[in-house]
Parts: sequence; C-alpha cells; structure tokens
Amino acid sequence: MSNPVRLTILSREGCHLCEVAHRIALQLQSEHSIEVRIVDVDGDNLLRERYGMRVPVVLLDDIEQLSGNVTEEELRRAIKKRGEEDR
Repeated sequence: MSNPVRLTILSREGCHLCEVAHRIALQLQSEHSIEVRIVDVDGDNLLRERYGMRVPVVLLDDIEQLSGNVTEEELRRAIKKRGEEDR
C-alpha cells in the first residue's frame, strides 16, 4: 500500500478561495489517500514573501500544483497524477 499524498493548502485568514479549496480537499479524502493540512502564509515570513497575496496555493508532497480558484476536477486530476507518479 502506498503512502498517502500530503496535500498542503497555503492560505491566509479570511480567504474565501482558500476555504473552498480546503472544503474540496476534505471531500476528496473519502476517495483518495491524502493527508490535508492548512498553512497560514502570514505565520511564516518566508512563505509570506514568496507567495504574497497569491493564495490559495496547493502543494502535493511539497510540490506546487495549483493556485487561485481551485476546482474539484483540477484537484482530483492533480491527486490522481501524483498518485500515479508514486508507483
């Protein structure tokens, strides 16, 4: 059995698109082996400097995959592709 994909959402407080991305990720947990975590870019100077206002940013196993208005289909495809690369 393969390890779960680590899905990280770089976010900030009050970000509606971040909330949507998080909700989608939680829904996909029932279908895919993923661990979901949220990281507040404002809590880390390096992240805030690197990403600025460009949130949400979705990382799969620490590799940037998506940003902005993340859709369920985009995230589903990215998770599937990442899972296939793991084989």
